[in-house]
Amino acid sequence: MVSEPHYFITAALPYANGPLHFGHLAGVYLPADIYYRHTVLLDRKAVFISGSDEHGVAITLSAEKDGKGYQEYVDEYYNKHQEVFRAYNIEFSYYGRTSSKFHKQIAQEYFLELQKKNVLVAEECEQPFCPNCNKHIPDRYVGGICSNCEYEQARGDECPQCGKWLSFKELKEPFCQICKQTGVSVKKETQWFLDLPKLAPKLKKWLLGRDNWKKGVLNFALSLIESGLPKRAITRNIAWGIDVPGEEETGKKLYVWFEAPIAYFSMLREYFESKKQPSGWKSFWNSDAKIIHFIGKDNIVFHTIVWPAMLLGLESGVLPTNVPANMYVQLKGKQFSKTSKWSLDAMEAISQFGEDSLRFYLTTIIPEQSDSEFSWEGFGSRVNGELVNNLANFCNRILSLVKKNLSNAIEASEFQHLFSQSAIKAVNSRGEKMRFYLDNFEFRKALEEVLCLGNDANKFCNDEEPWKVLKLDSEKGRQILTANLVYLIGLGTLLKPFLPNYASKVCSIFPNINFKEIYGGNFSIETFKYPIQLNLEINLAIPRIPSEVLNEKIDSLSHV
Repeated sequence: MVSEPHYFITAALPYANGPLHFGHLAGVYLPADIYYRHTVLLDRKAVFISGSDEHGVAITLSAEKDGKGYQEYVDEYYNKHQEVFRAYNIEFSYYGRTSSKFHKQIAQEYFLELQKKNVLVAEECEQPFCPNCNKHIPDRYVGGICSNCEYEQARGDECPQCGKWLSFKELKEPFCQICKQTGVSVKKETQWFLDLPKLAPKLKKWLLGRDNWKKGVLNFALSLIESGLPKRAITRNIAWGIDVPGEEETGKKLYVWFEAPIAYFSMLREYFESKKQPSGWKSFWNSDAKIIHFIGKDNIVFHTIVWPAMLLGLESGVLPTNVPANMYVQLKGKQFSKTSKWSLDAMEAISQFGEDSLRFYLTTIIPEQSDSEFSWEGFGSRVNGELVNNLANFCNRILSLVKKNLSNAIEASEFQHLFSQSAIKAVNSRGEKMRFYLDNFEFRKALEEVLCLGNDANKFCNDEEPWKVLKLDSEKGRQILTANLVYLIGLGTLLKPFLPNYASKVCSIFPNINFKEIYGGNFSIETFKYPIQLNLEINLAIPRIPSEVLNEKIDSLSHV
């Protein structure tokens, strides 16, 4: 018997240098959380890992500016980020950090092993130097105009607009991002490089077999190979990071982009160490495991080129199964960015509007194939029109009718009728499509199937008018009500990955129903072979967003 594959699901490590915003949540963490919950509901073995990315020059500069020690500074954002994740119910199996001693050990082991495999080379290179600051600056802290697309806010390592890998020397009108002065010069020093040209043939062969990936992601990665991969520096002379093993006296540190993806592996091991299962990670880190990396557009190059090249260089046989990268979320046509402070306060929003409304709306704007747009107008329209009027209104209305007309326990025989069979069929049909879409990372289409089930339920209720029929024909009225309960069970089940808080309220009405079976497609009249207990002391209402509150939010953006 072939064993079921294990799912190792990761979300990009948030950089401990600023607050999380809606772009992060809709682009990476919410879809990853939905997919993880979906996977667990299907009884697949799954682990969901992320953690704090805590090294690099950007952190040293920000910490120095704030007058804080480096560790103190990253500790602050480690805690702040987790506060956001808890508020939005992002449920990691484990959330680690790259400043841990264990990660340092694993990252150094990776470096030494790649060195042994002859895919690392030491070469003299040119690094940017700011005479005004009188120090080396990282490539990404050189700003200028992209030589490829003319984007005016390109960086010395990559253009965030067109995605092209750049050398700081390719920028037009380069300047130091720290002091904003021009005149960036060049100094030579020896660093370690990942030999991407050597690994390119293996990488291309592997990528050509990823025909189930998003076309945009795959084509972008292949285009980088076709244009010729350069050797990529993996060390830097910086103050804060993991020492290059054997070269501690030189001040060389592992470049953050090199050691950060290794954290997926180190944190997986830390997770199982914390569970007193030191060998448990092996089931999730092998050639048969499903390794899924959720990332944003700006991380595509690192997760489809650099990280797989490192793994191919190790010859371990372990490689990502999929990298379902999403694009950017925009605000007034401009990309959300903590660097440029173009964002909205995610914690303020959730304290005002709550988890259910924000998770719902952010799911509708997950930028799966192209950039999407956050707007308060869209938020109000979709929450009030779809979540409140469609789903919550039906759920609350049926609960009220059941309270008035049924007891707290319903005999199994009361579900044995055509109305219930029709409702079960609708739930199974919508559920099958939803599961297909989630398996293929199409979250918006998946949620649309749940909304369609809500439309089905509302139409049935409105057409059959149980509040009227109960007065004329008690038996038929009860049949209509129990069929509506079937729809309620279906909605509670299918909402579980998207709105876990609200779904748990709906499902708590039915304490002796096996919702995992229903989620997996095993829903039939046999589900009701025993009396159904009802817990009716639940409030299923979701408040509408008042127009005056929305107008205030809209007005606040009209001046920026």
